[in-house]
Amino acid sequence: MLEGGLTMQKVSNAEARAKAYITALNGISLWALLQAVKNLVRGEAKGMSTTFVPSCADLAQYCRDLENRLSGTAEKVFIAVENSRNLALGGKRISFMRIGKPCEELHGNLSSKAA
Repeated sequence: MLEGGLTMQKVSNAEARAKAYITALNGISLWALLQAVKNLVRGEAKGMSTTFVPSCADLAQYCRDLENRLSGTAEKVFIAVENSRNLALGGKRISFMRIGKPCEELHGNLSSKAA
């Protein structure tokens, strides 16, 4: 699909190139790959060439960046929902800056009680 909109370098072994892309994209979500292709074809992929097909490593990194941004957004939505629920139940808010810390604080409180 990318080749139809962007220029691909000539290679002697197209099968080896395909295997390299398959290896690089292993574990990448279908959503991220489709979004990356759409962004590339539209010229909306920041930092990527609008003329040439990206290398397999560059495409995989761009896909991981998309997944990470989506994951960060989902985590913020989760915290906002939890804060709304906690507020309605009279509980404490969860700080966006404290992601991952409640478990550490819990373990710290347990060890201080044991001492």
